[in-house]
Amino acid sequence: MTLPANIQSIDISQWENVAPDDFRRTDGLLEGRRLEAGEALKYSRLAGRSYDEIAYRFSSCHSHGGPVGLASTLAEREVRTRRDAAPRDLDTVASELTFLAHRPLAVPSGVAGRFRYEIRDRDLIKLIQTGGGSPLPDLIFSLRDPPDMIDRITTFRDEPTNISRVVSDLQLDAVWLPLTDLITFGRFPGFEEWNHAARTTIQDDHHYVFVSHRWSTPDHPDPDGRQCRMLLWQVLTALLEAIDTAATRGLRNPRGFAAALGHPVGVYAGDFAEAIIVNLLRPNCNAEELEAAAAAACRILPDLETVDAAAGVDHESFERLRRAIGEFPELARLADRMRLWIDYSCIPQASEAADNLIAVALERLSAVQVMGSTVIMLDDPFDYLSRAWCTLEAGISDGLIGQSYLMAGTKEISTPQAADRSSFQNLMADRAHLIWRATLDTMVFGVQDGRTSIERLGLSMTKAEDADHVHRQLVELPAPQKVHVDSSELLTGALPVFRRQALSGPASQGTIDIATPIEPPLSLDWSGALQIDEWGGATPASHYRSFGTFAGTAEGPTCHVTILASCEGEAVLMSAWTLERIGILSDALGLSVPSISWLASDIAPVGEFVDGKLVVVEASADALLVIASEARFSYGDTAKWLLRSAVDAGLHLHVLLVDRAVDNLRKLYHGRETPESRGGAHAEPQILAALTGGIFRGQLTMLLDALHLGPEDRQ
Repeated sequence: MTLPANIQSIDISQWENVAPDDFRRTDGLLEGRRLEAGEALKYSRLAGRSYDEIAYRFSSCHSHGGPVGLASTLAEREVRTRRDAAPRDLDTVASELTFLAHRPLAVPSGVAGRFRYEIRDRDLIKLIQTGGGSPLPDLIFSLRDPPDMIDRITTFRDEPTNISRVVSDLQLDAVWLPLTDLITFGRFPGFEEWNHAARTTIQDDHHYVFVSHRWSTPDHPDPDGRQCRMLLWQVLTALLEAIDTAATRGLRNPRGFAAALGHPVGVYAGDFAEAIIVNLLRPNCNAEELEAAAAAACRILPDLETVDAAAGVDHESFERLRRAIGEFPELARLADRMRLWIDYSCIPQASEAADNLIAVALERLSAVQVMGSTVIMLDDPFDYLSRAWCTLEAGISDGLIGQSYLMAGTKEISTPQAADRSSFQNLMADRAHLIWRATLDTMVFGVQDGRTSIERLGLSMTKAEDADHVHRQLVELPAPQKVHVDSSELLTGALPVFRRQALSGPASQGTIDIATPIEPPLSLDWSGALQIDEWGGATPASHYRSFGTFAGTAEGPTCHVTILASCEGEAVLMSAWTLERIGILSDALGLSVPSISWLASDIAPVGEFVDGKLVVVEASADALLVIASEARFSYGDTAKWLLRSAVDAGLHLHVLLVDRAVDNLRKLYHGRETPESRGGAHAEPQILAALTGGIFRGQLTMLLDALHLGPEDRQ
């Protein structure tokens, strides 16, 4: 956990004894003084090695964050403490005020201007005018009956189809507990208690559900059966909700979804109920069968609404539900085709002789989990994410499946505790970035072993030897596919700029859109650039500096290659892969590659650094190729700036999407021709600026202005 010497030399003696909480105070204690990037990096490493502690200290001591900064466990605990200190009924009152407020039937005619939105409880959306047009009060609508302006941006998006739907008759040597068996037990049975013969074959008309949950004690996950009753209640009510929604909307009709809002609209159910529609009802029901199931559901649902499930499901309420399901064969048939994987029930637990079977099952955890939907039983998000196996299961769901479904665990999750769901989602999204940096520190930089990595992530487990199982599977997780866009992203590495040349001919009229290349795309599988197992390790990470040139004379038109990564460790990994294949890349482009650079845009700068600075480099080339993930091109402002810079400089522009295997090398812009090719003895790059510790992304425009790169030269 050693920072580069240039950052170590920064003097922060006046801040060494300042607590992170003091930076967050608004009482004038520090007179608004916050640290700049290099200072923040050094300050973040003063109080221990925990990745979460480093993230918390870093995000606390600067003032460059946007509205949704990095979520750390310590920061989210602060939020909960403040929330719990407020009067208990405030959230309820605020929710009721929004729900009872006047709602227009439609957006008033002639409305103009800019709006932002807030998604509220009870499927409400508030439209808030932010500028332009005549002043308007806030407008509140139901997403189940949206106004025309939302209808116009609505497309269709179902929940994902499980892999089990396309790999029929697959044998995984894993057992799945039928939902009907779990209903009969009314508790989590041990592996040895139930007949799991013939329960190992994956069938394409079954819905497989992997249950991730905390054990209540070291010896038994659920001694009093409370978790089991909560799980069954929520799964069965989701089944009934799915049936009712499918009957109303139409079984084959997809769910409406407004991508700009990130929310379903129209007739829709909860996300898990929608997954049941896709993976259970559609392959198992025709119109008549759905109608019969809907009639049965309508008879049961009113009775269920009298039970406050958020406060826990008692024995009497559970027995009523169990009897009701048994009375309707239409529902029992569907319940029998739902299969659950629960660790206590599906892995041997009883004897030392089973140790080998347990080890095999744990090593195959991800292969089992990706077969179906993952349900996370959540009561305390902080405790859940401190458990090694829970974190791994959530990581598999996020990284390999892309979706999980939250359900209440053993305690109340209602207002205001429902905010824990939001905390968990924020934490898990950013937790993936911390895990990835821990993996890079271990496998690429080689500064720690697997058990140290687990310790620095703050993960605990009952058996110490499980650390090796968990670490091996964490290393196998892919790089995070989601990007967290915020002005607090730390920019380090090399920022290439291209001053305008003497150009001839009119500018191309093409647009910059990775989805619409101006020429047929090529296929160049570059996915290995983000795979840890492709890291050879023969060359140390410190070799891969952020800007490099190749000796010799370039022949013909030239292309500068820029790698855009999530952190310096990822930049090293991608650079090593790319440098080994630079000839393949040059041939595919039909251009000479005289220089290559990388730029890290890091939302969670908690890992190791190679450079620990940002250099602005004036490069010379006829074309620019940017290598990055598709999400970084679509959502990251840094990527968009790089693309625009190439167009403004009159360069040919290409992108290479590392997370796509086909049609991923795309030309987006045809540059203007120079009087003479820049081939031959290309100009040496010139360093225009070097900033120790880098800068925050929100400072980029200020930096370019300081270098006098205005609108005509701000490439």
